[in-house]
Amino acid sequence: MTRSHEHVLEVLYGLLKEAAVDERVELRPELATETTLESLQLDSLDTLVLAMGLEDAFNIEMRVVDLPKNRTISEIAEYVVNLK
Repeated sequence: MTRSHEHVLEVLYGLLKEAAVDERVELRPELATETTLESLQLDSLDTLVLAMGLEDAFNIEMRVVDLPKNRTISEIAEYVVNLK
């Protein structure tokens, strides 16, 4: 399956909204290069749910440790795009 950066970002934002992250901080696509998981106040369970959601959405396998809290939303999207 081909994954575009924009599509992965769209899915990521959907998953983050489901996790009620948008109630804690403002999610705006133009901030994808600045927003980190840490700045979104995600705990380890939130990060696990995010990884599982990405796996389901794109039929991929990833390790939760591949989503360090200092990675930006844009970097995570690029990581998913490049997964084989």
